[in-house]
Amino acid sequence: MGEKNFMPLEGNPEVFQSYAEALGRHDLLFQDLYAFEQWAFDMLSKPIVGLIAIVPLTETISTWRRKNYPNDKKHEVPPEVWFTRQRISNTCGTIALLHLLNNVNVATGSDVSSTLEKMKDKAIVSPQDRAAFIESSDEINDLHAKFQSKGDTAVASRGAPVDTHFITFVVVRDTLYELDGQLCYPVNHGPATQEELLMKAIDVISTNFIKLEPNDMRFSAIAVSSKVSNEE
Repeated sequence: MGEKNFMPLEGNPEVFQSYAEALGRHDLLFQDLYAFEQWAFDMLSKPIVGLIAIVPLTETISTWRRKNYPNDKKHEVPPEVWFTRQRISNTCGTIALLHLLNNVNVATGSDVSSTLEKMKDKAIVSPQDRAAFIESSDEINDLHAKFQSKGDTAVASRGAPVDTHFITFVVVRDTLYELDGQLCYPVNHGPATQEELLMKAIDVISTNFIKLEPNDMRFSAIAVSSKVSNEE
């Protein structure tokens, strides 16, 4: 994506659904999580394979994250986890989507885009190399530009700073990971089954974000389920 400035994506499941399908992932369903309460969990189509959280980056939350997840601390990225960095402003929505798509198994018969396939090339393994590939990808560049203008609400002006952020939660090899392109490494939140993903991710969001800013109304999330399992 070079030195270009982008507008952020809207935290809208329809936008993420269309973006994912443009990359060949027709096997997933993106859904609004209307509240962090049981009645809202019960409304979701199952099984849940990922969660994209939209969180406010207030000074309190940002300070907590810098203290607890310092980028100067050396962490290895587990080889089984696909992780990249965010190097361009306002592209955290795209990075969150790519974190999800590249860590959730592709359904048999899916016609995944060549760009998405190249992202998992064994020659492109470091977060820095993956970030460079994403920046140089015309397809990702064009798709972000296309979908940044979609949605129901007005978005920030081009290149303007925003105060909310997208973070992805997935389970890889029975471990819950938090994937944030602003960090240098995935955050390991301990053992979890696929069935426990939603509740354990919500617990992390409640503890590490909402409790820090209990009066902030900007928290939301997009739950992602597998269409294939639902159709069987």
